[in-house]
Amino acid sequence: MMARIILGLGRFLFAWLLCWFAFPSHAAAPAEAPIRIGVTVSLSGKYEGPGTAELEGLQIWVDDVNARGALLGRKVELVFHDDQSDAEMSAKLYERLIVQDKVDLLVGPYSSELTLIASGIAERHNFPMVAAGAASSVIWEQGFNNIFQIDAGAATYMHLPLRFAKQQGLSRIALLHAESEFPQEVVAGARKEAAALGLSIVFDESYPLGTANFSRLVERVQAAGPEVVLGGTYLDDSIALMRQAKLSGLSPKLIAFTVGPALPEFGEVLGEDAEAVSYTH
Repeated sequence: MMARIILGLGRFLFAWLLCWFAFPSHAAAPAEAPIRIGVTVSLSGKYEGPGTAELEGLQIWVDDVNARGALLGRKVELVFHDDQSDAEMSAKLYERLIVQDKVDLLVGPYSSELTLIASGIAERHNFPMVAAGAASSVIWEQGFNNIFQIDAGAATYMHLPLRFAKQQGLSRIALLHAESEFPQEVVAGARKEAAALGLSIVFDESYPLGTANFSRLVERVQAAGPEVVLGGTYLDDSIALMRQAKLSGLSPKLIAFTVGPALPEFGEVLGEDAEAVSYTH
């Protein structure tokens, strides 16, 4: 997941920077001055896993660009701060990146929750921000001019597994999701798509972000008898859900989660229990 996002982000950044520095007012910096790209990343807190992956991906891109002779004749420098997976902290740090660090371009934080708040800072300063890890349509419906999307919309994430289920003659769907902006929109889109396909939703529940014990939830899912289980998840909850599913003997024909299965930690922690779990995007 992150490799694809960073590839798309790299292409976007190159095109945007080419246009931005083509204007004389932005091209006046000395040739040796680096192009500074600012970002807040979740190196701690609930988004630590994907947040760390975002930082690593950006660092790989910066190293690659600089190793190949820099960008527009100038080195690229990444300026980052730990937002601790907190939206208000992220907003304060983007203010710092613009006002104190004086970066040339912003890359958005991980998650729709944090990007929604951070995009307001970018808009207030009329400063461009590329969203690297956010998919909620609420962000794009604010009418802002300075936030740019490279990811697919969250509401479409479950379309593929639902259409595959329809093709395979599977009709009983269970939906579960964390109580956060992104997974809520994922499941809202799944409800609409399931209805359009004539599929039956036999289970539909949410759980607080940070939940670790899913025994009762999985019991209720199992009692509903779904053929397909779809989860609007992150990393830790997707791991905990699969552990509990195996312990409880929950074995639907298809399981698809967001975020978690795309990260290496998912397979490293679960081992064989990670097999047959689909990642949807």
